[in-house]
Amino acid sequence: MSYLKKIGTALLFIALFNIISVTSWHHCSPLFADDQVTSTLNQELLNEKLTEEITQLRIDNNSWNYPALGTFVTALVAIIGVFVTLSKLANDRRLEQERRKDEHDQGVAERHQERERRRAEDNQRFEDNRLARMQREKEDLRWAEESRLAREQREADS
Repeated sequence: MSYLKKIGTALLFIALFNIISVTSWHHCSPLFADDQVTSTLNQELLNEKLTEEITQLRIDNNSWNYPALGTFVTALVAIIGVFVTLSKLANDRRLEQERRKDEHDQGVAERHQERERRRAEDNQRFEDNRLARMQREKEDLRWAEESRLAREQREADS
């Protein structure tokens, strides 16, 4: 087991030595100068590409953004729809309250008319009864007068 540990440790040291030497040789060696130029060119190309993308984003932000406009119009239509629905609901409630008030007022008026009709009928019955009573009293008075005259006549004849 210790033999395997020694081999593993040796291989680790060799790998580290190779990495360190290749990295330092890469920076110092003229053979890798093309890689440095390529890296610099890649960096410049990347910077130029980013600059173009930023410019394009600025142009897009300054021009009309039709998807955002569509979203705005949709939201505006939805808000208008909500307000129209709420105003219709309020109008319907107001009309319903007016209808109920009219029905109530009509019911009150009908009840008032019914009371007036009954009062008029009662007054008519009262008047008819009064006239009938006056007629009976008149007949009673006439009968009493006729009876008195007949009695006086009989007394005068006797």
